[in-house]
Amino acid sequence: MHQQAKVLVDDLLEQVNNLERKSREKNLRIIGYPETPGEEPITIVKTVLREKFGMDSVAVDNAHRTGRFVTISGVRKPRHLIFRLVNYGDKHDIMKKKREALKDLDYFITDDMTKADLQKKADLKPVIDEAVRQRKKWKYRNGQLFIDDRLYRGGATSSGGGRQRAAAADGARARSPHQRHRGSPRPGGGNANRHAAAGGQSNRGGNGDNQRQAAAENHHPPGDGQQEEEDNGVDG
Repeated sequence: MHQQAKVLVDDLLEQVNNLERKSREKNLRIIGYPETPGEEPITIVKTVLREKFGMDSVAVDNAHRTGRFVTISGVRKPRHLIFRLVNYGDKHDIMKKKREALKDLDYFITDDMTKADLQKKADLKPVIDEAVRQRKKWKYRNGQLFIDDRLYRGGATSSGGGRQRAAAADGARARSPHQRHRGSPRPGGGNANRHAAAGGQSNRGGNGDNQRQAAAENHHPPGDGQQEEEDNGVDG
């Protein structure tokens, strides 16, 4: 009976996580962008997209800073800037272009992850670190880790839609935290402010990318449930 109850709870948690993923599917985060008093976040987003990505007509639904201020070695770090796009296709284009568009800058763009997916990614950190050490490409999407474009399944990688879906379901059941979420899908608002998460996004491997990832992790603002790192795989 206890095992049946656990399976039921895990299934419900997976459904909640899937719903939250859906609410965040058009969200992105800018991490490390300087924060100034009186700034207009939506203007910052549009400026970055226009000047760095050459995207002049992107429709941005909303944008704001999230998390609390944190000071490290006497320097106050900028909070994450989360924004929601009107069209998912624009997000896909940004994800594909962002490594080249933002290279050599002190900020980057990453996905907006659920708390459950972020926890699973944290559990996979030793695997990710080893992939980086071996200069392999890796990316983490919707609770799934891909190494050299193959799905990681606890010691092995594979490809194929059926196996990917099975792995995602297994991972969600095994690792989703017992957390319910309410509220509208405003980026980072209400529930999202409390449980927002940023995951890794596209970049190819190399020493420069690895150093940038390590530097990003060092200015993680507490209280926002976020990891500040990029992956080194490229969205297709």
